[in-house]
Amino acid sequence: MPGATLARRRGAVNRGYTAGVNPHRWLLSILLAAGCAAGTSATREQGTAAALAPAYVYAGGPSGEIAVFKLDRISGKLSGQGSVPAGRTAALVTDRQGRFLYCASDGEVAAFAIRAKNGSLQSLGRASTRGAGTSDLTIHRNGKYLLAANERSGNVVVFAVRPDGSLGPAEPYGAGSSPQAITLNPALDFAFVLNPGSILQFGFNTGTGILTPSREHAVALPAKTNPQRLVFHPSGKFAYVVQEGPGNLAGYAFEPTSGTLSSLAFQTIPLFAAKARLRGGDVRVAPSGRFLYAVDRTQDSVATFKVDPETGGLSALGHQEAGGRQPRALAITEGKLNAILLVANERSLNSFLVDGGTGALTPADTAPLHAAPAALVVATIVRD
Repeated sequence: MPGATLARRRGAVNRGYTAGVNPHRWLLSILLAAGCAAGTSATREQGTAAALAPAYVYAGGPSGEIAVFKLDRISGKLSGQGSVPAGRTAALVTDRQGRFLYCASDGEVAAFAIRAKNGSLQSLGRASTRGAGTSDLTIHRNGKYLLAANERSGNVVVFAVRPDGSLGPAEPYGAGSSPQAITLNPALDFAFVLNPGSILQFGFNTGTGILTPSREHAVALPAKTNPQRLVFHPSGKFAYVVQEGPGNLAGYAFEPTSGTLSSLAFQTIPLFAAKARLRGGDVRVAPSGRFLYAVDRTQDSVATFKVDPETGGLSALGHQEAGGRQPRALAITEGKLNAILLVANERSLNSFLVDGGTGALTPADTAPLHAAPAALVVATIVRD
C-alpha cells in the first residue's frame, strides 16, 4: 500500500478517537479502516446487485401476525401482500441478502425463508432462547450468527445460523439484570447490551460464536433513564442511544483498541421538546451516514438530525409529521433514487422519500395496519 494512501487511511480512522502512539492502537485503527473499506466495497457490490431487486417490509406486534408489504424502491409505494402467523412479536431482523427473517417472541425465535417472488414467508421452525421475555434480535454481518436479548431472564443468547436459515441450539451468556436490546458494531466484532442504567460490552468471536465480557467497565447511563435502542453509525465510529425518561438522544464514540464505547457521552440532545418524557421509540441512521431519524409514541412526528461525519455530532433539523398516531418503529433502506424511511404508526405504515442533500422527508405512501406494531424491518432481496 503506498505510504500516502496508508497515511490518509490511518488519519481518517483516528480522527475523532483519542490520539496515541501505542503500536497496537495503530494496528487496530488500520484494521478498522480496512473493515470499513471492505464493508463499503461490499455495500457497493450489493447495491449494484440490488439495483433491480424487490424489497419487502414486515411489521409485527402483539397481534401474533406479521404483515407483509411490497415496497416500490422508486416511488415508495406500499402494496399489501397479506400476513403470516408468527406469535406475539417483539423484534424482527433479516440477513443482508434478504434470504431469511427472524421473529422474536416470548422465549423463542421463529425462523422464516423469504420468497423472492412475493415476499411471503416459509417457516423454518422455532428455537428456544432459554429465557423469558425475548426483547431484541441482531444478526452478524456475515449472516452466520443471530443474537437475542432476554429481558426477564437477564441473558443474551447466540444461535448459529445453518445454511438453510434455521437456527442451532442457543448458547446463553449473562448480560445484566434486564437486557433491553443488543447491537453489534458494523465494522469490528463487538457486542453491546442495553440494560436500565448501563451498557454492557462484549467481544464476539465469529469463529466460535462466544461472547466475552469486556475488561472495561460497563458504560453508566444517567439515573432514571431506560435505554430502548442503540444504533451505530455505518462507519462504526459512533453509536446513539435513545433514553426514555428524560427524552434524550446520547452519542458515544467507539474506541477500536478496547472495543468499547466512551464512558461519557460526547453529546446529549433532546429528542423533541426539552421537557418531553419518552415511553417507547426507535432510532435509525440513514445508509449514507449523513442523517439520523427518531420517533417516540408520545409524539406524532419524526425527529430529523444531521450527523457530522468527523465528530458524530448531531444538529437538529426539525420534525416531520409521522403520517399517523403514536409511531413505534422505524426502518430505512436504499431506494433506486433516494433512501426510503418506513414508519410504523399505531394503525398505519407510512413511507417517506429521503432527500440525500438535506435529509428532508417527503411523504410517499400509507397503508393500513390492523394492529399496533412493535417491530419493523425491510428486506431487499439480493440473489447471487
